[in-house]
Amino acid sequence: MAATIGNILAAFAICILLVGYVGNMLMIVAILAFNHLRTRSNALLLSLAASNLLFLVTVVPFFVVTYISDDWPYNHDYCVITANLSFILIGVSLFHMTAISMFRYFSIVFPSKKILRNKTSVFFMIVLSWAVPVVMPLATAVAHWASASYSPLYSGCVLMKNENPKLFNFMVICGFGLPCACTIAAYVRIYFAIKKFSQRVHLQSNQFVQAAEPENGNNDRSVEVHLSKFCGLIFIFFLILYGPFALLNLIDSDGSYPKEAYMICTTLFWASSSINPILYGLMSSHVRQAYRRIITPWKMPTPPVEILEPISQPDNNTSTPA
Repeated sequence: MAATIGNILAAFAICILLVGYVGNMLMIVAILAFNHLRTRSNALLLSLAASNLLFLVTVVPFFVVTYISDDWPYNHDYCVITANLSFILIGVSLFHMTAISMFRYFSIVFPSKKILRNKTSVFFMIVLSWAVPVVMPLATAVAHWASASYSPLYSGCVLMKNENPKLFNFMVICGFGLPCACTIAAYVRIYFAIKKFSQRVHLQSNQFVQAAEPENGNNDRSVEVHLSKFCGLIFIFFLILYGPFALLNLIDSDGSYPKEAYMICTTLFWASSSINPILYGLMSSHVRQAYRRIITPWKMPTPPVEILEPISQPDNNTSTPA
């Protein structure tokens, strides 16, 4: 039974790999190649796509092999590297979700305070999103809170808790629970801000009076709202796909659940590394056009340049979408 499920999940994982390789590469090339996509908010999405691609290249293929062979066929060094990379890159993705939510929060709730979302702030958020998850497994290794080993439950190499798991659990809760809580709180606040903005626009249109903001300000605000909805959707899918994996690890402290449950939840989580480029393309006509130009450059004419918020643009007092 486990071997059959392992083969099925391995086939599904290969599909995830192919979609993730193509999708994340398209997303990276599109943001780098087209001026109108080189915005500060897209810089965060670019970094997230790079971390997802790195995860799919360095971690998932090893698990696919162990799903089929039901054993770890490589030496222990690869086991240690894979376990730590998996732990790091999961954290990198989560911290990027938090950074994106904070950027959107600043854009919607404090649109006039551009210092909160200028180039320096975005660079700082990207550095933190990579640095904190890298430090966490180093701390576990130095303090001997966990060690890398092959787990038959996961059919792969993971960080396993040592005799006293309390400190490791505390670090995981702080490192993963707090970012999730901050991200949820940010999107809840964004939701109410968007609702208030929509009600104001609706009231203005019903009364046929001049808007309190200039027309360009309302248009810019609408773009911010659309981007915030997209980023919120990314986080919702991340929670849907990552949630079962996190919940299973939380409630099954003694490993009593069947191996198949761990394998299914782990494979579902991998899909979160492949779905973002699809969502981005579905929700943005600019991105869809960029994808088409990359895939079939001979068919598409050069589009007019529409710079929304270039990374190199200096800050000014006018409100520009991010």
